[in-house]
Amino acid sequence: DVTGKLGIKEILETPNNFKKSTNKVLGYGFSKSSIWIKLNVKNQSTIKDWVLSINFPDLDHLILHKRKNGLWIENYAGDIFSTKKWEYLYKDYVFNLDGEGVYYLEVRSRGALSIPLKILTKGDFLKLKTKNNFFFGGYFSILFFCIVYNFIMAIFLKSKSFFYYSGYLVGVTWMTLILSGVGRSFLIDSVWFSNEGFVFSLIFFFFFYLLFTKEFLNVGEKNKRILKYYNRSLLCIGLFLFIAPFIPLTYNLNLITFYAVPSIGTTFFTAVYFFKKDRAARLYVYAFFIVLTGGVSKSLGSFGVIPPTFIIEVMIFLGFIIQVT
Repeated sequence: DVTGKLGIKEILETPNNFKKSTNKVLGYGFSKSSIWIKLNVKNQSTIKDWVLSINFPDLDHLILHKRKNGLWIENYAGDIFSTKKWEYLYKDYVFNLDGEGVYYLEVRSRGALSIPLKILTKGDFLKLKTKNNFFFGGYFSILFFCIVYNFIMAIFLKSKSFFYYSGYLVGVTWMTLILSGVGRSFLIDSVWFSNEGFVFSLIFFFFFYLLFTKEFLNVGEKNKRILKYYNRSLLCIGLFLFIAPFIPLTYNLNLITFYAVPSIGTTFFTAVYFFKKDRAARLYVYAFFIVLTGGVSKSLGSFGVIPPTFIIEVMIFLGFIIQVT
């Protein structure tokens, strides 16, 4: 729906507009259109309680239309709706399925439109929810401890490296609270936090990421040319902080991506450049690959290339934990 204005009544009047998809994960890139998904649910088991799960917390607007007692009712999820309207207070978007029948899922988002659908028994979902709650409870506890430890060390040792690293960890925590969906579902019921807040978390993350890399690898004393690039990059991201509030979210995400790729490439190149002579650079490269492996595994699982098991889903977070510890 390119207009984004059609309702369930108009959709029911045009049933031939649907096309069967064989993709494991539905992906539409960046689009202003509303995506309508028709689900014909048939239950061939003796289990009656099932749920529909969408493991992509960045989606803004999800409405599941289902027929009950002859009427079409709506169930809500997504960033633009208060968590009080969600059926489940959970990091993913989850809807109850009321038996066999036809369901219509309406999805709209200002960010990337990736829609990984999964139908689970309610029992399996509750087990997965418990497992994720334990994992993310431990994950954010470790990050909080590391932030406090590095900040205290920065004060007592008067060390820029420890201070910049504590800032980097705050950025990681803020960013992953949003990416995982945990922040919105458990801490802050705020539309701004999940959308515009994500842009500011990325700005904060990259600012301290560059500062820490520059200090940890001692770039200033080893290569003045590389140092100039770091200083210019820090100036650019500082300016971005002031203009971001006046730019639409989609453009902000594109700009931060445009900025992030060369920045990450430069920090990695710096570490590789000093790899043979500097132990700190070798540690930096190893840590970089750990996080990269986690990120690639999570992406492949999200797009259905590899099975999205629990371990694959949390791989990037495991990578961050191994890196910081």
